[in-house]
Amino acid sequence: MAADESHDDRTRTSVVLTKGTLVSHYRIVKKIGAGGMGEVYLAEDTKLRRQVALKFLSVDQTYNGSVLQQFNQEAQAAARLQHPNIITVHEVNEYKGVPYISMAYIEGLSLKELSSNKLLPIADIIDLGIQIMRGLTAAHEEGITHRDLKPGNLMIDSTGAVKILDFGLAVFSDIESKEDPDVTVTSNLFANKIAGTISYMAPEQLLGQELDTRVDIFAFGVILYELITNEHPFAAQSIPEISTSILRDTPADLHSKRSNVPYDLGRIVSRCLTKKPDKRFQTARDVCNELEELSNELKQDKAITGTGDGVSMQGTVLTEEAFVLTTDLVRQLSHQDPRMIGSRLVYIDNGVSSDTLIVYLHGIGNDHRQFSGVLQQLPFRAISLSLFGFDLNAQLRLPLTLHDHSILIHAWLKDLTSRLRPRHLVLAGFSSGADHVLHFLSSEEFVDIKVTGLLSLGCNLHLDDCFVTRKLAELTSGDEDQILSTIKQFSANSSSLDNWLLLHDYLLTAFSKFGTSTDSLRQYATDIVAPFKDGGWSQFPIWYKSCVRRVPHVRFVTDSDGFNTLDRMLQQHLEENVLGDDFHEETIVRDPISHMELGQPELVCKHTFELMKQINTK
Repeated sequence: MAADESHDDRTRTSVVLTKGTLVSHYRIVKKIGAGGMGEVYLAEDTKLRRQVALKFLSVDQTYNGSVLQQFNQEAQAAARLQHPNIITVHEVNEYKGVPYISMAYIEGLSLKELSSNKLLPIADIIDLGIQIMRGLTAAHEEGITHRDLKPGNLMIDSTGAVKILDFGLAVFSDIESKEDPDVTVTSNLFANKIAGTISYMAPEQLLGQELDTRVDIFAFGVILYELITNEHPFAAQSIPEISTSILRDTPADLHSKRSNVPYDLGRIVSRCLTKKPDKRFQTARDVCNELEELSNELKQDKAITGTGDGVSMQGTVLTEEAFVLTTDLVRQLSHQDPRMIGSRLVYIDNGVSSDTLIVYLHGIGNDHRQFSGVLQQLPFRAISLSLFGFDLNAQLRLPLTLHDHSILIHAWLKDLTSRLRPRHLVLAGFSSGADHVLHFLSSEEFVDIKVTGLLSLGCNLHLDDCFVTRKLAELTSGDEDQILSTIKQFSANSSSLDNWLLLHDYLLTAFSKFGTSTDSLRQYATDIVAPFKDGGWSQFPIWYKSCVRRVPHVRFVTDSDGFNTLDRMLQQHLEENVLGDDFHEETIVRDPISHMELGQPELVCKHTFELMKQINTK
């Protein structure tokens, strides 16, 4: 028996119900199901000429007081709930002493059947979720907690409408009836008993604690997670293991399972699955409002950008913008070339309406195009900047120092944030771009920029990690033979074919752009390597301690190429506390992929979402 099975198909009623049998004014058509409490038949309502479902209580259960009460309770609960997303109950009656419920017949599939072995489009999942929560909102506001919400109890009819079934385990709150304020509905006898389907039970439900409507919100979170990933968030091989996982484990991040999940959808699921009821959404209406708002935002994106489904953000229109360098700004630089006046910093912007702004800085030799695939997938405002002279069509490729680049970035960020006024500003960098972000955040000169989050993807920890930048720092402008030799050395050190292909793409981007005029590339590489020249371990700890003091949320991601270096760094921290008293273990993350792979859009998005989840839950 599967972990979520709670019925015995062998159950039989005491009456013979064959095709044509007349039960009151219902003519039996065929048997369509069986469960722990009885059997379900398709029948024709001879009075109103419509199809109905008749649910009969098993004769074995007819004299069981608690089961009979449960059966009647199902009918009473559903009958009180007149809502498009809840099954309609017509009447409760008896046939030859056997109780039955007459309800609307739903021609369609259960949610379990609909989603079996396939991933539904995100837009469809959100729509289904909205309908489920509209139905639950109606139930909860009538004081009814379903307590056994699961895909098998959710039917999708031929029009795509969701119908919530099976209120047999429902709990009634002590509330005043809406129809008659003098009538109080009392809770049922099973309110504090462990009942339901283990796989969808909230922690407090498993523990037999006092429960309320928030157990349905937890179950809904499990259902949404399954719909998005085709995996259970608390997967295990047995019922005890599932129970333990629900009580103990945190589900794997949705974006690691499906990269096009909108950030806000992941946030909604995560909050539904919070183990403490007080930390969950408090009402079904709250969840419904959030899903409806998300749906509207995604539909607006679809209308504006013409995307296929408006959800994955693929096809988001990226606009190229420019920040013009003024005379006063150029005066601040150590390299004061008059040709820079009126020149531009080029960047691309996804234009998404959001109170979060994330800015990406590319790796050495690359430009803003490196993150175009990332910007198209993010559900919040995201911008990718090219360093001065590093964009594809740059008119000037001057050898600016790292500090000069930072002065330009600082002026651009001040202008950007004054216009956009984001609630959260996140700075992210890949490879040498990560080093540059750390330089920037560690400087007292640029502390007037308020930064909420830092994402460092594969920054250098030691001189041993600076293989590419060390080689680029040795380039001689105009020396084609040396450049060719350097490219061959890069290729020879590829760890796999995939890594070689990624590295080849990078080299093609860099050298087709710079050609043999590599002065600006060499200067940048020289400044990136400089802090590590002594071969010691002091630089990264300085960056780390400075950044964690300044930025509330940081995430340093190390790829497999840097694991050995990271281990040596952490060994030093064990012995000498080099990372300081503010060190937090969760701020350093290992991703078991190669350095070049870490810059791929799906990996950048994955770590971006992880950081944003951290920001939005603290």
